[in-house]
Amino acid sequence: MKTNIVILLGLTMIFASACKSKSAALVEDDNTIQIAIEVAEQHCGGAELSETEFEELTKLKPFSNGVIYISTMVNPETFENEVKVNLDKGGIAKLNLDSGLYVVSFYSLVPPPVEEETKDDKETKPKMEAGDNPNPPAGDQMSPEMQKKDCEIRWKRMSAMPFKVVGGKKAYMLPINKECNPCEPPRP
Repeated sequence: MKTNIVILLGLTMIFASACKSKSAALVEDDNTIQIAIEVAEQHCGGAELSETEFEELTKLKPFSNGVIYISTMVNPETFENEVKVNLDKGGIAKLNLDSGLYVVSFYSLVPPPVEEETKDDKETKPKMEAGDNPNPPAGDQMSPEMQKKDCEIRWKRMSAMPFKVVGGKKAYMLPINKECNPCEPPRP
């Protein structure tokens, strides 16, 4: 019985030291940077605010315990390698990023992967006939749901904060304005 306890304690200590060394490696890595996010918000309708409340709302403050998304910026409309980052109570996170151009957003910018069609999907999908338009309607011919979805995608891309990771720089402070969603009607 004592042997089992000693073996169990030994395995627990090995596991605990492995976990500790892994987190220490994150801190010592050459690509580890610290990002501090400060946020100011807009008043998006609803009850009228006093001058003091408005100043407090629009003042920069740490994005405590917030969630952000960091993506590699390919161009202003294309983002890759998105990472969801949880910030601590000071609005700070440590992560490994290579030198390059990134964006920080409150929203996911990378669409989920498209699932492949199954055989059942292909059988139930209506077949194209001669003369059918293979392209969905565009512009003002879109359904209201598609227009809202398109608006939301464009708004999320425009509200993303670009930043450049430079070799040798270890700390970044990013002030971000959390804007009202122009795709939603204003609150009464």
